[in-house]
Amino acid sequence: DAARAVHNALPETSARWAAVGLSQGGQAAWAANELNSSYGQGLELIASVSLSPPTDLAPLARAASDGTLTTPQKGLLPYLLYGAQQVDPTLDPRDYSGTVAQTNAELLLACQGTNTATKERAVSEMAPTEFAPRSPEAEQKLFDLIGRYTLPQVRTTVPMFVAYGARDDIVLPQWTADAVRAACALGDRVVAQEQPEQGHNVSDDSAMQFLAAEFAGASVPSTC
Repeated sequence: DAARAVHNALPETSARWAAVGLSQGGQAAWAANELNSSYGQGLELIASVSLSPPTDLAPLARAASDGTLTTPQKGLLPYLLYGAQQVDPTLDPRDYSGTVAQTNAELLLACQGTNTATKERAVSEMAPTEFAPRSPEAEQKLFDLIGRYTLPQVRTTVPMFVAYGARDDIVLPQWTADAVRAACALGDRVVAQEQPEQGHNVSDDSAMQFLAAEFAGASVPSTC
């Protein structure tokens, strides 16, 4: 939509574009690639780049149930729960939140840079089971909703670059590796890169080289 809006406002701009994103943006870039054949008319998507994309949040919800959330993941859970409620208003975040999370809900949902120290303290005070669902029914409801947005879903139409950090303690590297493997099984052309020394914030140097090659018409070999 953003690429189309720019092209409509400034017709002299190219209709050739790429989707690039980190974390949630990486998920969006991947999804845009999947939607390209049915939603991208009037534009020419050349490639997509997904850096540390949360392709499947079911393992995150499972870690909440098992009490194995990392500290950064505990900070992420409120966004998942309240975001899920926007999609399905019958889902109540309180069915998945302990006392600390409920008391500090507004603080935990605040933007970065707002009361950062207080927010970090609240997250550190949470038990690993802070976001465990109150019932099997509540757990299944969250899994069902997450499943609607899990990637991959369909074969992509253009190449994608996927990078992830081996030390990522938010979106665990195995989750992304599993998504890449599933995309390869669908027949996608994927250039995947695990960066051994990186966490969630991975380098985009190789991604930019990939995009430059694709825009120049030099196909980069798939790692599938």
